[in-house]
Amino acid sequence: MLKKTFFYLLLLLLFSCGRQVKDDPGIPVNPDAEKIIKEALKLLDRPYQKGGTGNPGFDCSGFVQYVFEKNGVSLPRTCGDIYTKGSPVNKGKEKPGDIIFFAIEKKGRASHVGIVYRDGKMIHSNSSGGSVRISIYKGNNYWEKYFLGIRRIAK
Repeated sequence: MLKKTFFYLLLLLLFSCGRQVKDDPGIPVNPDAEKIIKEALKLLDRPYQKGGTGNPGFDCSGFVQYVFEKNGVSLPRTCGDIYTKGSPVNKGKEKPGDIIFFAIEKKGRASHVGIVYRDGKMIHSNSSGGSVRISIYKGNNYWEKYFLGIRRIAK
C-alpha cells in the first residue's frame, strides 16, 4: 500500500514539473502595487524619448524601470532583460502593478513593456502616442496581436 501511494505521488510530481499553474497562489501580488500605480499615474503625459530614463522623458522600459525603482525595486534597463525577471502570470490573471510585454519588432522577443493598470488597461510610454499614457490592451487588436507575456515582480 505504501509503495503504491509513493508511486502515485512520484507520478504526480513528475507530470506537474514544468507546467505553469493557471492561478498560482504562490505568486504573491506585489505589496506595493498601489504605490507603483500611483507613481506611474504621476508621470502621465511625460514625453516619449527614445532611450529616455526620466528627464525630460521616457522610453517604455525606462518608464517601467523608473517607476519600480521609485518603489525600491531595481530592474534592468531593457524590455528583454526585464522580461527575465519575476514570475510569469497567465493572461487573464494579471493584477495592477504586473508588467505586460509585447513582441512588436520580432516575434518572441520583448520590444515593448507597460504596467498593468486595471480593466484591461496599461500605463506605458509609447512612441506613437508621444507620451506616457493609459491604453486599452485587452480586446485591442493591435496589442493582442503582439502580446508576449506578463510578469509579476514581488519585493
